[in-house]
Amino acid sequence: NSYMKYGFIGVFKILVCMSKKQYLYIEPFVYLSLTNDSLLLFNTLTNKSEVFEELSIVNFFAKAISNNLYINDIEWDIYQNRKDWIDFISWLRNSFSGDLLSIEGTPPIISKPNLDEFNIEYIELSKIINLEIYLASDCKHHCCGCGKYNYQFLFCKKNSFLKCVDKKSIFVYIEKISIDRISSISLVGGNIWEYVTDLDFINKLALLDCEITFYVNIRNLIGMDLSLMHISTCKLNILIDESLDFDIVKSFDLEIKKTGIDYTYSIVVKELSNIIENELFNKSIFLPFYDGNDLFFHDYVFLNKSNILNSDLSMREIYNKTHVNTCFMGKLIIDYDGSLYTSFNRKKIGNINQDDMHLIFNKLFDKKALWRLSRKDVPICKDCLYKYICPSISNYELVMNRFDLCNVHSCNKKSVQ
Repeated sequence: NSYMKYGFIGVFKILVCMSKKQYLYIEPFVYLSLTNDSLLLFNTLTNKSEVFEELSIVNFFAKAISNNLYINDIEWDIYQNRKDWIDFISWLRNSFSGDLLSIEGTPPIISKPNLDEFNIEYIELSKIINLEIYLASDCKHHCCGCGKYNYQFLFCKKNSFLKCVDKKSIFVYIEKISIDRISSISLVGGNIWEYVTDLDFINKLALLDCEITFYVNIRNLIGMDLSLMHISTCKLNILIDESLDFDIVKSFDLEIKKTGIDYTYSIVVKELSNIIENELFNKSIFLPFYDGNDLFFHDYVFLNKSNILNSDLSMREIYNKTHVNTCFMGKLIIDYDGSLYTSFNRKKIGNINQDDMHLIFNKLFDKKALWRLSRKDVPICKDCLYKYICPSISNYELVMNRFDLCNVHSCNKKSVQ
């Protein structure tokens, strides 16, 4: 039968192949995730990914990674005669994620990427701080989400008391934290006109070795002489709440274009009708605002399996998400009164005017701190197949007090990793 099916030469090749031991391997740049009944392979070079649910395939790789290997021997008849395996190996080859090896003697060692070792000391000394400084609470406007927006994304707010941060204090804050640690500085507030029009202040900021961005509410810029703004190398992010008439924005845009300033709009949206496609679309960042409208968030913010698997991730980024929260890591907020936060959804961690920054950083890098909050630390996510492909926990989850902002239903499948 074999002769009739393959011919003499074919049978000879099969016999030679069977005399060697067969091994199946995946490349070390492929991320592997397992549950009891599913296997996820994510190629970080080609961004090809697939989920396999054939139990023999799942068990095969469970055995391999139990030995910290990406290679395991395989029986000849399994990959030759079973369609699930034939399709699986075909996917490996076509996606450049792995292949079969026919070897006599000792097979090569292909180690499973080590995502477990983590050196927090290296991060502590790195230039990772994204500093947000709230400058002024004074503002005559009454945006409908004032004091609520900033719990979900970077946005201005005002307090019941009037407080402005002295410009010299800003540089004192930076010195306390150390510019060698600061990657970016965001200057936010109510009416911060006097900050963005002070040329000496702007030039001094521009000398700092980091990215500088002013976040200014458009309501505090409309009607002002924009030619007075001396942003220099600093950037300008213009905040727009969802109640503002978009015709006003268009008129404002015509004026600010004349200044040559590098600017972007951040526009709050809480329903689809607020997202308007026009000539400003390419200069805008849209900020979904959760006000209890589950339907809008479910349709336009929640992730599905396709969103997750289409992520453009390197192995380094996946590694980072196993140990730190990439949304919050490095984020440090200084409020008007010097209070320090990593998120307004958490209690303050100290005061920059009163506390030793060395002790503050010890708190920030603690395993239970927001900087280190990983999906493996959350019961509903920790056993999910996609937990390190999925984005890190953000302010949205903290505001909504739920961590499954997705339409993926694999969370009840227990991980074996």
